[in-house]
Formats: sequence, structure tokens, C-alpha cells
Amino acid sequence: MKVKCTTHAGISILNAISSGFGCSMAIDLPLSVTVERSKEYSSNVINDELIKAVILKMKEDYNVEGKYRVEVYSEIPPSRGLKSSSALSSALTKAIAVLEGLEVSDEDLLRTACKASIEAGVSITGAYDDACASFFGGIVLTDNYEMKIIKKMEADEEISVIVAYSELLPKSKVNVEAYEVFKPIGLKLKEIIESGDIYEAMVINGMLTASAQNIDQSLSYEAMKLGAIAAGVTGTGPAIAILCNEDLKDELVSLARRKGYNVIITRPTNKGCEVVKY
Repeated sequence: MKVKCTTHAGISILNAISSGFGCSMAIDLPLSVTVERSKEYSSNVINDELIKAVILKMKEDYNVEGKYRVEVYSEIPPSRGLKSSSALSSALTKAIAVLEGLEVSDEDLLRTACKASIEAGVSITGAYDDACASFFGGIVLTDNYEMKIIKKMEADEEISVIVAYSELLPKSKVNVEAYEVFKPIGLKLKEIIESGDIYEAMVINGMLTASAQNIDQSLSYEAMKLGAIAAGVTGTGPAIAILCNEDLKDELVSLARRKGYNVIITRPTNKGCEVVKY
């Protein structure tokens, strides 16, 4: 039997590094993981430390002893702040759980995924917000240190999401100390998100992240001047996410391309994890 699990990319509303509270929105860029039992481990991923870490953590947490063949197919550019690692780890834990017939809650599986992400060095806080948004869809606010969901919200699937990205930004280059001064603002942004003002929080969070990481934020500013709903650095960067109405999409895409960015056009999604057995 094979199990295929599909999750999605995401963008940041609140980066959790400063305060421990994080919020992410799922976007319609899918990632699929197919798992089957095998005599020995194999995968189609060259840099597979995260896959190995997830399998080890599943063994530690749920006494899973199997060896697997793992195949990953993704539309998410890696190491740009689009939650590719969270999409992979959350999909893989679910696929293994279904393959092995485990009776485990999705929330517990996502905690296992986040612990594996920390051990593999692809996440600083575990990114429980990213994992939950990728897995459940919509917008999710979490306590990343306690790995608990605080609030789930529906995302507006009618708006456009423009992702502008260029170079990679490995987690080893993230300036964690620079985020510490932003903790009071991060706590305030949590309150703003709880009140429902998602877009204001996203804009302010983008400014803070750009400052902490010394990322050029000019595209975000120019997009907001033209009438974007929100814009800002996602994750720890360097990608910039722009939310806009359909009538402004083409103008903003042209702006991003003129500034030298690669561009992906998509939408928010409320679609949760999909599992297929065959």
C-alpha cells in the first residue's frame, strides 16, 4: 500500500521568533509526499535530513519501526520563507501515521513534525503555526513554544497572493538576536490578530522581519502605495508576499518583475490536508 498526503505552502502573518506566538496563512502551492514500506530507506530528495529526522521522531514518539520509500513533489520554492519544510514534515508524519494505522490526533502529529524540524535545523521555534496552516488550511495563530493552537480563521480565497522571491536564505543566516528587541511588538501583534485585523499585523510583521534580517522592503512599500491589501517579508525571508484584489494583480506583478524578482501568483486556501491510499 502507498499513502499520498498533500499539504500547502504558507505566508507569515506573525513571525514567532520574537515572542513565541506565530500566525500563518495557507496559500495554494501544494506539496505531496508519497510513502510506502520498503526493505531499506530511500527518497527522491537530495537534501533529505528533514525526512530522516521525521522518520526518527516518529519512531521515538510512536514506536514506528518501518523503513520507507519516500517521494516528494513540491511547487514550493525552498528556503524563501514559504513554509516548504513545514509542509513536508507535516505531510510526512500524516502519511506514515496512516500507513502504519496509528490512532494519533493531527495536532500530536504536527508536534512531532515540529520537533523533527528543530532537530533537522530547518526551524528555530518548530514553526507550529506554519505546520498548522499548511496542514489545516486557512489562517492559524499558535503558541509555538507550547505547540498549541490559539485561533483558527478562514482566509479570503477571492484575493490574489503574489509571491516575489530571489535568493535563498538558509536558517543558519537568520539573526535570532535581532528579533529579541521586537518581543513587545510581537505580543501586541498577537492581540491585533486575535481581534481579527490580519492584514495590519502582516504589514507590521513584514517591516520588523525586514529590519531584523536587513532585507530590502521597497517592493512592499511600493505595493502598498499602489493599493495592495497587505505586503511584507514572509518567514525569515527573503520572499515578499503581497495580497491584493484581482484588478491590481497585473500591475503588481509587473512591478515585482521590474525590480528583478521571480514571481508566483496564487491565492489563499482553506483546503486542509488530503490523504489518498492506493
